[in-house]
Amino acid sequence: METPSHHLEQTLRDQQLSPLYYVAGTDLLLVQESGQAIVSKARERGFDEVVQMEVATKDDWDLALLEAESPSLFAEKRLFELSMKVDSIDRSSSAVIKSYLENAHPDALLLVRGRTFQFRHRSAAWFRLFSKEGVVVVCEPLSASQLTQWISNRAREKRLRLTEDAIEEIADLTEGNLLASHQEIERLHLAFLGSEEEISADKLNMQNWSTTSAFELIDAACFGDTNKMSKSLMSLSREGTEPLSLIGLIAAQLRRMHSLAIGERLNMSQRRLRPLQAAYRRIGLESIKRLMMECTNIDSQRKGILSGDAWNSVCSLLIGIAGSHEVPTIEPRVRSYTIDYDA
Repeated sequence: METPSHHLEQTLRDQQLSPLYYVAGTDLLLVQESGQAIVSKARERGFDEVVQMEVATKDDWDLALLEAESPSLFAEKRLFELSMKVDSIDRSSSAVIKSYLENAHPDALLLVRGRTFQFRHRSAAWFRLFSKEGVVVVCEPLSASQLTQWISNRAREKRLRLTEDAIEEIADLTEGNLLASHQEIERLHLAFLGSEEEISADKLNMQNWSTTSAFELIDAACFGDTNKMSKSLMSLSREGTEPLSLIGLIAAQLRRMHSLAIGERLNMSQRRLRPLQAAYRRIGLESIKRLMMECTNIDSQRKGILSGDAWNSVCSLLIGIAGSHEVPTIEPRVRSYTIDYDA
């Protein structure tokens, strides 16, 4: 059978252990945690010895499965963690695995960690074999609703009391990156260690003041609110915020605007989509492309490759997003130096 990673816990709870588990996907944190969940459940069922091996060729599979069929001197039940060094399994290796699964040793459990996962794998003979004889766990990026549920569950495990708006704020700030969400929850766990107070989005923003203020600055530009944009920019400048950090955030938002403008779908909450939609509808695709090029020029200014003041250029870039007037073009004048060989 095939199951998504967010259903694995229920599958492990409701069903007997399968002789084979295959875990793979594009989200590495989910792949890691899914594997850990299977190992934990196996230990509960008496699989005390864990044998780790790497497999790629038929000889590797022969060796691993021969070991699985052999009795152990140290434990009655063993879990074999097999890490694939290649993306798929050839026919000869698939035949060996099929032969083993037809008479799988009851005291051996196989956990195969795939290197990658691609949609075309579903049509491969080895993948169909794994789905038929075992459990295939596919670890794909979570949807927006699944992400907020994941954050809520993880916060509850850390005894953090997050409000709904705080959960959405974490999802927005980490942009769907599970590893970043995990790190943010760990940081909050340390910051509010032993506290039972409820953490709202406002308290969360106080913990992430500079990042939140930068998002507010860009949102103001997206909505065309130049007054709020100017105040936020001056505040960040006084606090010593580096222009380079703002350029990175602005460039990321421009890339998302570009994706929306060409019809791509973004996995973001409506609260984060609204400013992007407002901006790209107002300034259009060609202006977005021009502004993306300006980000490259400003980065070069900050590094001293091009002449100009990075802060003034960031301000002009934000005005361009706000759509107040034409975006000033930064002249790409590379600084030149004269060497006096007679000195």
